[in-house]
Amino acid sequence: MSVVAMCKETVPDMQEKMGKSASDNFNICSATNSKYHAFKYSQSRSYRILKTMALETASDGVTVNSIQPGLHATDRVLEVYGKENMEDLAKTVPHKR
Repeated sequence: MSVVAMCKETVPDMQEKMGKSASDNFNICSATNSKYHAFKYSQSRSYRILKTMALETASDGVTVNSIQPGLHATDRVLEVYGKENMEDLAKTVPHKR
């Protein structure tokens, strides 16, 4: 389900019952490799949609959480960042994973 469809479907009920929403977004949208432009764009748009939803529904008691899990060492991420950069990035994460 797209973020927009999810919001349209769930927001009215959450406004009525002071609901909560949680969504996760993969933050590869900060990568500069143009090979994944569409993916990066869709992720950053999802973030903005959720932020707007949070601002528009806060007065109704709705809480919106957008979880940004960070990078995971997948083939795509390794291709975008390179092995050396991933090792440097891992050093900045408290659990080193």
